[in-house]
Amino acid sequence: MGLLELFMEMCKIGKALSSEVRCFLLTILEIPLSLSGICDTLEKMGIYRLRRETIYRHLEILTNAGLVEKEYHRTDKILKYTTIKGNMILNLLEGTVEIIGD
Repeated sequence: MGLLELFMEMCKIGKALSSEVRCFLLTILEIPLSLSGICDTLEKMGIYRLRRETIYRHLEILTNAGLVEKEYHRTDKILKYTTIKGNMILNLLEGTVEIIGD
């Protein structure tokens, strides 16, 4: 990965973590949840009152930054989101971004 690509990757991650809402989503996505499940959780907690479309946009930013993954669950026939577990390492000297598992 070149320096420009590394910079762009860091910007994606920085943007994803720059929102209080997105950081909170990372904490509740320890278990796989659907968009409806996320909306229900936020509503029950009374923390954020956001429209479904807004939460979806936040999830897409987290997914594009590589912090959240989405997976289609065939048994439930629904798309679920979960955090990618591990530590993210940005190696500026080698120009790499990697996630090391738990």
